[in-house]
Amino acid sequence: MIRAVTALLRSHLQRLVRESMARRALGFPVVLTTATLLATLAVVSIGRGVPAVATTAPLEPAAVQALDEAGLRVVEVADAQVAVRDGAAIVGLDGTTLWTAGGRDALVAEQALRTARQASWAPMPPPLPGRAQAASQGQTISTLLMAIYALYGVVFGAGMIARDRDDGTLEVELTLALPKAVHGFTRWTAATLVVGLWVSLAVLLTASLLGLPDAGATLRHGVAATGAAVALGLASVGRAGIQSGFAASLAAGLSLTTGLLGLGYALPSVGAWLPLSSLAAGGSGYVPLLGMFVLAALSIGVFTWRSASA
Repeated sequence: MIRAVTALLRSHLQRLVRESMARRALGFPVVLTTATLLATLAVVSIGRGVPAVATTAPLEPAAVQALDEAGLRVVEVADAQVAVRDGAAIVGLDGTTLWTAGGRDALVAEQALRTARQASWAPMPPPLPGRAQAASQGQTISTLLMAIYALYGVVFGAGMIARDRDDGTLEVELTLALPKAVHGFTRWTAATLVVGLWVSLAVLLTASLLGLPDAGATLRHGVAATGAAVALGLASVGRAGIQSGFAASLAAGLSLTTGLLGLGYALPSVGAWLPLSSLAAGGSGYVPLLGMFVLAALSIGVFTWRSASA
C-alpha cells in the first residue's frame, strides 16, 4: 500500500510541476514582487544622488567639513534661492539668509551648519527608518503574498479533483484496491507541497530583502494557510467537474477562504488560532499549523463521502 500511495503522490506532483500554466501562475507573484523591490531600490539609490547645499560665497572650512560628514556636497551658484526653487539644491545660502526645500536632508544640512558655527541650538532631524520599520513592511508584503497563494491553493485543491474527474483519471484510480481516502490525501499533499514551496520561497526572499520580525512564524502561518486553502478547495468541489458546475464549487471554496482571512482582521484574538485567519492575526503559527492538518483530515473525509463515491 505504501508503494501505491507513493506512486500516486509522485504522479500528482509530476502533473502539477509539468503544467506550464501552473508554473507561471505560481511564479508570477514572487518574480513580480522581487523585481519590483529590486527596481525600487535601484531607482532610489541611483536617482537620489548626493544632496547639494548651494551658496553664493565660499563657506568656511569647518562648515564644508561638517556638511561633507553629513553626506552633503557644497556647490557655488549665482543665486542660491533660485537653485533651491529649481530643485538643484536642498538648502541655499547667501551669507545672511537660508532657503530650504524642506525635508529631512534640509534639516541635516541646517544642523551641520549650526553645529559648525557653534550656534545656541540646532534642529534634530528625524531618524532614518531602521530594520524594524523595514521588517514591518516586509511582514505586510509577505502577508499579501501568502493570501494570494492561499487563493491559489483553493484553485489547485478543487481543480485537481474536477480535472481528473473530467478526463477519467479519477474513475480509473478509484478502481485500485486502495481506501478511497487515499485519493484525497495524495491530492491534498501534492497541492500543498507545490504551493507551499512557492510560499516558502516568497517568505524567504522577503526576509532577505527587507527582513521579517519572525521569519519562522511567518513561514508557519503561510504553510498553514496554504494547506487549509487546498483542503477547502478539495472539500468544496463535491461531485462537480470542470464542465459541470465547477464555477459554483470553486466560488464556495474561495468565499470560505476569504472569509477566514477577513476573520483574522476582524477578530485577531480568535484568528490567531485558525489557519488562514492567522495571516492577519499573528502569533507563533504552531496552532494554525495543527489546525491545517485537522481541516485536511475533514476535507479528505468529505471528499471520500461526497466525491469519490460519485
